[in-house]
This record gives sequence, C-alpha cells and structure tokens, in this order.
Amino acid sequence: SPKPNPNPNPNPNPTPNPDGSITLRVKASSIPWGNKCYIYTWDGGELGAEVKYSGEWPGTAMTLGSDGYYTYTIKQSMVYAIFNDGASSGTLQTDDIQNITASTCYEIVTDNEHENMLGASVYDAVETNCPAQTAVIEAEAAGMVIYPNPTNDYIYINAIEQKIEDPN
Repeated sequence: SPKPNPNPNPNPNPTPNPDGSITLRVKASSIPWGNKCYIYTWDGGELGAEVKYSGEWPGTAMTLGSDGYYTYTIKQSMVYAIFNDGASSGTLQTDDIQNITASTCYEIVTDNEHENMLGASVYDAVETNCPAQTAVIEAEAAGMVIYPNPTNDYIYINAIEQKIEDPN
C-alpha cells in the first residue's frame, strides 16, 4: 500500500499540458466512500477568500473512465484540490493536495485517516503512476477487430474470415 509522501506535491512523473490544462485522476478502487467521486479545486487562497475553480463545496462530480480512474480536467496552470464523496456536510474527503502544476494520478490511502486543521476526518491522496493508454488505428483495414480500443490493459483480437477468390 502506498505511504504518504511528506512533500505535498512531489510529482515524480509530471505530464506537461501544452494547452495549459491539468488533468487530475484518482483510482476508483482506492476510494473508501463508494461509487462516486467529487473534486473541489481552488487557487490556494485562504478559506473564504479563495477562488473556486470547480464551484462551491463539494465541487464537481468526476467522470469514471473505462480505465478505472475518475478524471477531471481544469484549464489552470496551478491548483489545490480535495477529492470527496459529494456530501455538503459530514463529507468523507482527502486532505488538501497543494500546488498541483501538472496532470497527475492519485490513489487514496485509507490506513492513515487523520484530522485536518478544521477538525474533519481526512485521508491522504498519494501520487501513483498513471496507466498508459494504447490504441490501434488500422485494425479493421487489416481484417481484424481489436477491443477495447483504446485500451489500458488486455486487448482481444478477433480475425474476420475472408474468402479470397482466385482470379485465374
């Protein structure tokens, strides 16, 4: 199980985004509160004076992808973020993730639950390697069907039987 890193944003594998956006992803199977995930993002300003990028608390619902990660993309060069269960009070959430400047994947660690400065019970979110995605472009032209396409894990290949007539 991943252990919290004392550096709040070590970002070992930053993914620069030429369009100035940041994509944040959290592994669905690591979420301790069930089958949904919200994200609250802000500029790092003090509580009450912060610029809220993803709306009022609890933020915006994240999209679950076929790769098993909840995803949210924001057009900012630096954000602070909290993953949470979407409740307006009594929220299950991560601690603040600070100074995010590149697209990053996270996993939620549940064996280190603690209180944040407001007295709320929080979990740590630690960076993890993002799954690579691969796609096959010319599959159908080659007489094969490859699925799922794109994929992050296993692929399946079905050959399409074609009878070729001898022109002679």
